[in-house]
Amino acid sequence: MGNKSPKTNVYIDVFNLYFGALKESRHKWLNLAEFCRKLLPRKVGVINPQLHGHPSKPLIQNATFFRQLRASILASCQFPSPLTDATGTFHKPPSW
Repeated sequence: MGNKSPKTNVYIDVFNLYFGALKESRHKWLNLAEFCRKLLPRKVGVINPQLHGHPSKPLIQNATFFRQLRASILASCQFPSPLTDATGTFHKPPSW
């Protein structure tokens, strides 16, 4: 067997990473694409879930590839409405 490294994909929710951990820290200007490239020498891409608007130009410039999620893919990843569990029934807000 050769000395092959396993193929690894890393997905980072950068919106939640930024607002949850980086925004108020000294690392808020962290270049995630460069950080990932140094951590794992692989392609670094952007998968954009926004259906409207445009992603940031610096983010696109640092990515190897860019993909826009289709509305049907995004919808299939969301919880159904209503959703019922052991604590009760939940509904999506009307604006979703």
